Amino acid sequence: KYRNDASGAWVPSEVILGRGSVGDSYSLTVADNGRVHVSFYDATNREILYATRVVGAPDLVVSSTAIDFGLVEVGESETRVITLRSTGEAALNVSDIRLIGGGVAFSLDPSGGAEPCGAGARSLDPGESCTVSLTFTARAAGSAAASLVIESDDADVGLLEIAASGTGTTKTPV
Repeated sequence: KYRNDASGAWVPSEVILGRGSVGDSYSLTVADNGRVHVSFYDATNREILYATRVVGAPDLVVSSTAIDFGLVEVGESETRVITLRSTGEAALNVSDIRLIGGGVAFSLDPSGGAEPCGAGARSLDPGESCTVSLTFTARAAGSAAASLVIESDDADVGLLEIAASGTGTTKTPV
């Protein structure tokens, strides 16, 4: 009755068992981790429809999947707040939030934002969220990039990398 769309969300789907064409096949599997796999092969259209869902599992959703600080004048800083939200059916355990790359141009504050995640491991109940802040300081003219890495027990994406970029600019004399 359901399948995944391109974003991975469950959407209604018409798969009527027992009324397929010759060559059609159906499969339902429940894995040890609670993940349910449903697949249907439509022999007429040569198409596989499938759905996967983890029942009772944690799920992480972030407010930004990429962070572009744009143009920042040398010596100035811009800060963005990223929200981590537990949208699954079980508590989400965030084991690490860290910054990779970027040198001194980027800094991470796990206590930033309105609902600070804080340093170290953190557990978020379903529906609960926390925030971190990422700052880009243009120390020289030119581009800089880093990755904000979030490790959790999300069954789909245990290691989430959020690309961050910014460009330092100098004032143009008037």
